[in-house]
Amino acid sequence: MPENQENNWNLRLYVAGLTPNSLRAIDNSKEICEEHWQGRYELQVIDLYQQPVLAQGEQIIAAGTPIGTRGTTNLIKAATIT
Repeated sequence: MPENQENNWNLRLYVAGLTPNSLRAIDNSKEICEEHWQGRYELQVIDLYQQPVLAQGEQIIAAGTPIGTRGTTNLIKAATIT
């Protein structure tokens, strides 16, 4: 990742297991990130079944929820990206 943290995106994608829909959401997320922020993002995939405490901290109530921050700006989007 480049040194200028202000232009970097830190993204978390919450999925429910490694189902076909989850895998598609992961692939779609990676494709979108590469298209728009090539080299300026970090994508962390969190399985709600494996790490439910992380979801509680972000108050995640639906799987397929991307959450991201850019610099000091917080972005929260609840969407299905499948």
